[in-house]
Amino acid sequence: LDCRVRVAGVSCEELGLMGSTALVESLDLDRVRAVVNVDGAGRHRDLHAITHTAEAMADVAERVSDETGQPISVSDRPHPYSDHWPFLREGVPALQLHSHCSDESGRWERGWTHTRADTRDKVDARNLREHAMLAALLTRELVSADPDPVDTDALRDRLREDGAEPGMRAAGVWPDAWD
Repeated sequence: LDCRVRVAGVSCEELGLMGSTALVESLDLDRVRAVVNVDGAGRHRDLHAITHTAEAMADVAERVSDETGQPISVSDRPHPYSDHWPFLREGVPALQLHSHCSDESGRWERGWTHTRADTRDKVDARNLREHAMLAALLTRELVSADPDPVDTDALRDRLREDGAEPGMRAAGVWPDAWD
């Protein structure tokens, strides 16, 4: 690889993204090309890449899908409810890897996630292996893609257009600088 890749595990997502916020505060973000947030991969058969408005991320996901013959659906709808958010709100391009059933309608459903029933036995090992392989290939491609920083004004505008601002304010995740 042409640059250093860090693998970080963070905790306290459910308590206000405390781990990822602390990580962002400890890094020189000018040296961070992108963040890949693997959150929900492996649960269902097909990998889903959320690009959070970063077009270069969509290009990378589509390229890896084409090269491997593995389905990776792509959406650009941004949201602040996972560990990519502390990076994204600072302009770092974020690719969130999730999974969904091939017949899902695009609804965001919690299911057993973040409950006592959220246990390892719910994950198919084949899906986990395949998604880990795809995450590694996506990361390798991102190293050479070197995506541009996210325009945070455009991100703010998109979140407003999508009607996310009231919920984000209620959750305390709307950046003060955006007022």
